[in-house]
Amino acid sequence: MSKRFDVIVYGATGFTGSLVARYLAAESESALSSPSALKWAVAARSEAKLVQVKEQLKAKLPDVAPELIEAIPVIVADSSDEKSLVQMVQQTKVVVSLVGPYKLYGELLVKACAENGVHYCDLTGEIVWIEDMTAKYAATAARTGAVLVNCCGFESIPSDLTTFLVADRIQKKLNSSTSTVDFYFTDIKGEASGGTLASVFAIMETSTSKQLLASRNPFFLTDEKTIAEKQAAGLVGPNTSSIAVQYDKAMGFWHALFIGGSVNQAVVHRSNYRLHNKYGSKFVYQERMAIGGLFMQLLATFGTLLVSTMLYFSWTRALLKRLARAPGQGPSEESMLQGYFVAEAAGYSEDGKLAVKSKTVGTGDPGYRLTSRLISECAFCLAKDEFGESTNLKGGFYTPASAFGHKLADRLQTKKFMTFELKDVMQRALFRRLVASPERVWTASFRRRHQMPAFVLVSDLWTDAGFSDPNPATDLNPMGELGLQCLLFFVENYRAETAMMRRGRGGYPFAKAAVAIARSLSLIVHLMDSSGNPGPFPVSVALFWQLFEREDGFYQLFALAFLTFEELFCEEVANNPWMRDSNACSMAVVDKLVAAVELKLTAKLKKAPLKLADLQDLCSNGRHIVDKQEECNPAALSASRSSTGSNDSSSVWRQHHTSGRKTMRELGENWGKEAEQDANTSSKGSYRLKPRMPEIERPASDSSQASGVSSNAESPSPLHSQNPACVEAEDSVDEEEDEPDQAASEPTEDLFAGLVTKSFVDSKSCERDAELETPALVARSC
Repeated sequence: MSKRFDVIVYGATGFTGSLVARYLAAESESALSSPSALKWAVAARSEAKLVQVKEQLKAKLPDVAPELIEAIPVIVADSSDEKSLVQMVQQTKVVVSLVGPYKLYGELLVKACAENGVHYCDLTGEIVWIEDMTAKYAATAARTGAVLVNCCGFESIPSDLTTFLVADRIQKKLNSSTSTVDFYFTDIKGEASGGTLASVFAIMETSTSKQLLASRNPFFLTDEKTIAEKQAAGLVGPNTSSIAVQYDKAMGFWHALFIGGSVNQAVVHRSNYRLHNKYGSKFVYQERMAIGGLFMQLLATFGTLLVSTMLYFSWTRALLKRLARAPGQGPSEESMLQGYFVAEAAGYSEDGKLAVKSKTVGTGDPGYRLTSRLISECAFCLAKDEFGESTNLKGGFYTPASAFGHKLADRLQTKKFMTFELKDVMQRALFRRLVASPERVWTASFRRRHQMPAFVLVSDLWTDAGFSDPNPATDLNPMGELGLQCLLFFVENYRAETAMMRRGRGGYPFAKAAVAIARSLSLIVHLMDSSGNPGPFPVSVALFWQLFEREDGFYQLFALAFLTFEELFCEEVANNPWMRDSNACSMAVVDKLVAAVELKLTAKLKKAPLKLADLQDLCSNGRHIVDKQEECNPAALSASRSSTGSNDSSSVWRQHHTSGRKTMRELGENWGKEAEQDANTSSKGSYRLKPRMPEIERPASDSSQASGVSSNAESPSPLHSQNPACVEAEDSVDEEEDEPDQAASEPTEDLFAGLVTKSFVDSKSCERDAELETPALVARSC
């Protein structure tokens, strides 16, 4: 049934209520001048005061026609008269309640909304009252479909939404739950609300000592079972309850007890509870104040303890009442415009590592101007059924984050009331490790030959390396961090191969290729689906490792795929002369080669769980190592072709690569001896890349004999000899850094000794290669 109003502002005669009315009158979504805008009315117990509010609006809003303001509907309803409240709520879809203290004046309105299926939002921070209302009316609201959202102002939207966004980023970027979010107010300018102070006094006067003690539990607004589970897990009583001044190394500042922290932490934990532990089953939130240095924190702690003590005793509480601002009073317009707050947060993944940092900024006096806009936007969400990710939210009691989620965050950012800036700490740490790696694999993939400082995070050099934006995070899909982790594993454990694959010019974007390969492997083993969501087998990256016998199983699999990609890339270059002359191949070529790698591996990796032993037959019988004296050049390529009488750039490679085989351990030992010998004979200076194979006995029928190639001759590999771009001579300024050390050539002890991919394409995969329109790959395989 259609309602007369979309929104009724109840308590419009108060200071904050009048600010809400002013905002609704001017805002486009509810503007009085727009026939299609939301329809709204003001309500209170005094009609005369409501008329005064409309007169104030005429003075404050000169751009709005006076007759439109005069036409704003007025409804009289008393918070102690249940009948008048029922008549009021039956005319609207949403009620905005601004009448506090809610413990004294709020219950009958909550009851009326719950029983009549009317949505409701308020500014309460009285968590004892919220718990009481939930126990009494949650079942009724669930039956009627009424959505009741508490704490829709400065208390607790900044804390609640920031935590929601941080946990969501960790989930999407790392496929991990969140273990902890530490939230700090680092700067604030505003005045304490008279209504808020009145609510604090009401709580202290009407609550028992037992209720006050219980409300200090950070999980107070969940349920008894959850509280018991958290207590058993040792999660009750995080640092928020500590009165000690502490130092956060990750954030770099001192922090102290925040008097509003107990309310916000209860709301944030309720959000996680209402979202079915979306943040994590062991998630803990703490909120502190970090304004100023150590001295300021000590002073703030003393002041907080003094005020808390005075609130506890009736005679000192009466003194505070006389000093506090009365409800209905507020700061000047100029003061409200100059107000703001700044908060910073740190989010930790399920393994306890710092994953995301955030900065939240609010404009306008937090307790008045900003709060009036926050609750108004919540009312818009309720009126337009903007409930989180869906439009069908079941009735009940909610927090702002659990009810609206991204929808509310987007509204606040679009209208510039609040901004949320999130930084991926783990991603940046991975970038720094790549830049600082001994092999300089990252800077070697830049075409301009610049050394990139470890502290540079946003630079045009990222676009030079193949990224589409100066900020490399822009291009990273949800598997980006995993791809960078895989690349780091490769760089640190396959150092000779890393040096072999380095290119200053004519190469592919090294890191982006790694990210693409990691994502492809994640699809194959069901770590994620095609849209980037977690796959059906594991539920997180941490649990994914259980699919393998060894913790580095996925990394080893990545190394196999990456070297396969390298082989296919060099063959592609050998068959496409234009790629030799270009600065770097396009991402379209990279994507095509990644798809070819995926086709090769899918048949072997189509089932999960997977054991590394199942992959041994995918490994070939040789490695490529760094050699200082031998050069690979176009002449060598021509010679290898003429010696075989073949124009197929990969024929020599196939002859050498598919001949008689030894065990992987024997091949690894052979490679290790040769690598050590090469390292001992190395001298300072620029070096070249040379393929080398272990000496093996070849069958008499080996195809190399038929083509006149000696069985002991070293055949150039298309991995390098076919591609002039594969040959890298370091600049003189880099010679000292590029000297291959003995440690870099030591063999890696792993299940993939002798890790270079072989050709194992069957007739079906040949057909698939043909469908990819990749002539070089089809020619080599078929």
